[in-house]
Amino acid sequence: WISALFFAFHALAGANLDLRKAPVGTKFVTSKGGAFSLVFRSSSGQEAWLDEKSKILWGDALSERIHRKEAASLCARKSEGETLVAGLHLNELPTLADYEEAEEHGFREVLPRMTNSYYWIRSSVPNAPNIGHVFSGNLGKPVLILYRSINYERVRCIRRNAG
Repeated sequence: WISALFFAFHALAGANLDLRKAPVGTKFVTSKGGAFSLVFRSSSGQEAWLDEKSKILWGDALSERIHRKEAASLCARKSEGETLVAGLHLNELPTLADYEEAEEHGFREVLPRMTNSYYWIRSSVPNAPNIGHVFSGNLGKPVLILYRSINYERVRCIRRNAG
């Protein structure tokens, strides 16, 4: 309790903290004013953070890179420590709107393994079946891609109304 409060206080003060060492229960306020709580950390370091405003629980990166057609089914599958954390099933691939809202809240400051990766988005471009979006962990925004040139990226799963 005291340790979690300490991390929250220093986050507000702008201190540079290693959130990978923060205890479960830590509340962190980002530079954008978003509040996140660390809900889970596995023995292998996989984490899940709750966006306090949207009530979306964000899971860690699940795999290196997988085919776009497998991304949604990976989230639907129950796998201990990956899509099943703290008794909750992270059962959805995030939408474009989910990523945009989380970015407004500053989630890249909190979630591990965001940089140097692209993440599949559950969306499509109307009337363009060979074009889709991925979320850039470096840029903090979606990027349009041609499926025939890029088919393998990383996956994060979410759970709505988790808070």
